[in-house]
Amino acid sequence: MSDKGDVDEPAVSEMSPSEDDSLMLCQEDEEMEPEEGDDSSSELDSEDDDEAEKEKIRCLEEQILSYPYTYAPHLDLIRALRQAGELERLRAARQYMSEIFPLTEELWLEWLKDEVSLATEDDRERIEKLFDKAVSDYLAVDVWLEYVQYAIGGMGSPNGISHVRAIFDRAVTEVGLHVVKGANIWDAYREFENAILAGLEPEEADSGKPNPAYIEQRSRLVSLFKRQLSVPLLGIKETYAEVKEWFPELASDKTFQQIYQQTLSKLEKLKPFEKELAATDEYYAKMEAYYKYIEYELSLDDPARIQCIYERAITHGYLNAELWLQYTRYLDTKLPIKKVVLAAYERSVRNCPWKAELWGRYILAMERHKEPDVKITGKYH
Repeated sequence: MSDKGDVDEPAVSEMSPSEDDSLMLCQEDEEMEPEEGDDSSSELDSEDDDEAEKEKIRCLEEQILSYPYTYAPHLDLIRALRQAGELERLRAARQYMSEIFPLTEELWLEWLKDEVSLATEDDRERIEKLFDKAVSDYLAVDVWLEYVQYAIGGMGSPNGISHVRAIFDRAVTEVGLHVVKGANIWDAYREFENAILAGLEPEEADSGKPNPAYIEQRSRLVSLFKRQLSVPLLGIKETYAEVKEWFPELASDKTFQQIYQQTLSKLEKLKPFEKELAATDEYYAKMEAYYKYIEYELSLDDPARIQCIYERAITHGYLNAELWLQYTRYLDTKLPIKKVVLAAYERSVRNCPWKAELWGRYILAMERHKEPDVKITGKYH
């Protein structure tokens, strides 16, 4: 059963009068309409625009220095620096914002794509660390897709294929249960393995005997199909059609058919919840739909699926302290894995730093999982 509380309204950062004045000063130049002039003044106009942009950036940097926990100036500064092409300052601004706030999927994707477009092979370790940080904020299927695509670009390095597989396995564990988007990551995984299979010959050239590498790779692909078709995901019928085309012997296996039919049945029971979620973008209505969905998953008592639906709910209600409390209580009692529990609490207090109960429960969880005293006392400051 759920201990659902009231749906919290998203919090909005309040600004003091002086902070508000500072923001208005930053916006003054932006809001002034440029005067028309002749062509001879265009160079001066351009110089004036550059100076105005520099002043806006300087003003935003000062405001962030004075009020680091106000969200909007961070976004404005990132946009301004990106437009100005100030790469190093942009990188520093993004890094600073990510230390204070969890970033949305959209912010991470923009940052990652900018970094990847400029990266060399020597930057690969740094970029992958940035991806690791990105996927730790919220459940983000599209960020995982970018991650695996970036990893595939390095598959020619020593142990490159094993490394790509490890990232794919992490991805399907983290987001592969997402009913609407999960198939995207499974499909990408299968396409990767299928490309490897396509590069192998079924028989050895010298002996004409079956090629062990081909047999192993084919078995790996069959296993992926089995895993995917055991998960209720939109698009499951199309996936099953691919099985029938590529591996007819698997599609005709009675045990496999039974698993597929069971998965189809599970999906049909989930569709009404997904339909209700898709029907609205209004905050309260969507949160209510998520609470119903959570209640249903709790009744089935599958920890991985329950964790997934909580994570999906949090991507919408990340400022909902009661949702975080409900989620962390579930983890404390039903999935008390140190890494999972403490990571969830850390994210909860970054999203809802005003909620004293979350801080208190976080400290208790750290004590319960025997974290060092210095780390625990650090949370009091």
